[in-house]
Amino acid sequence: MKMIKIPLFKTVLILQFILFCHLIAESKTPQIVLENGFYYVIQPNDERVVIIPEQEPWAYNKAKISPDGKHVFYTTANGLGFESAGRDLFFCNTNGTERTFIHKFEHYVDNWIWLINNNKNYLVVHSLEGGKALVLDISQKKLLLSFGADSVEETEDLECCKVFGSKVEKIRGGELCADELASITDKDIPMPEVFVNWMGDQVYLSTEEDPIFSSDDVLKCFEPIYDLLATQEKSSYREVHHRLSDHSASFVEEPILLVKDKIVFSIANMHGEFDLGRRRIEDLNIGGDLSINVFCSPKGKYMVFLKTEPNRIKKLIILNKTKGASWEEVLTKEFSLDADISKVEWSKQNETKIYYSLKKGAILEDSCSIDLTKNER
Repeated sequence: MKMIKIPLFKTVLILQFILFCHLIAESKTPQIVLENGFYYVIQPNDERVVIIPEQEPWAYNKAKISPDGKHVFYTTANGLGFESAGRDLFFCNTNGTERTFIHKFEHYVDNWIWLINNNKNYLVVHSLEGGKALVLDISQKKLLLSFGADSVEETEDLECCKVFGSKVEKIRGGELCADELASITDKDIPMPEVFVNWMGDQVYLSTEEDPIFSSDDVLKCFEPIYDLLATQEKSSYREVHHRLSDHSASFVEEPILLVKDKIVFSIANMHGEFDLGRRRIEDLNIGGDLSINVFCSPKGKYMVFLKTEPNRIKKLIILNKTKGASWEEVLTKEFSLDADISKVEWSKQNETKIYYSLKKGAILEDSCSIDLTKNER
């Protein structure tokens, strides 16, 4: 085969042309800059798109372009943590469109690192204040791992990252790799965290952007009962009603626990359960002089409350929500002084049926029921 010789000056021109094409291609890649207190993405046509302020209200945000150059990942204030330092993690297109929530953090987010393996994209997010790192599956917006860590650092490739100060089994030799994450099953995934906002009147899950319930939801459960009480009976509960109405009542942070599909909470000396599946408060122990307990039906059409009268007679009262969204009393059942009513719950299949246990002296009736369609006991 005859070799073709290219003159030196032409070789130089070809190399310059290749370099010029490379520079043009590089200039067409969106770039992120921080100027005048804002993160911008500079588009190929030099247009600037605002992504997020650098600071809000007191803590700093961060913004980075993903390794493929197609998305911007950024944080924004969420009202959690001391002085609202908590952050939500989002991503969007480089032109600022299609902003998508990923995860909620109670503390400031210091750093995040991409891990990529077999078209699977993961994000390792670290919070120095919280003293831990989380691993998120970006494609499914799912939490995979949560563990204590002092810091995380990038490596030369995108398949592993360095983790310092962690004792997690999957982090061997101080490295966390994407191929290990692919083996995590749903049963290994940690439960979402439960947070209370800085004002104390809203409850959040780490996996959702908006609050799942608030003190207003507690008020909606409490108020129908309060309105039915006699004037003298209301005196014991007036302060609770006032605190809920003017939003001065705060959720007590420590007792809030995620138990299976329930969130157990305390507010204004009341205790309750929020059902995550049905997204409603289903059990509220108001307590007080009348020892009031409230139980909401699965679809929210009925409410039953159990109270003890000043003369110690116990009453089970059922309310029905009218078309005008007000509540009316549909049935009242009285029990003798020696009666002990417990385990009040609504049927999971029938909105109009209630079960309870009744103990009179030494006699226990464990399967008592009320059918509102028949008005039978």
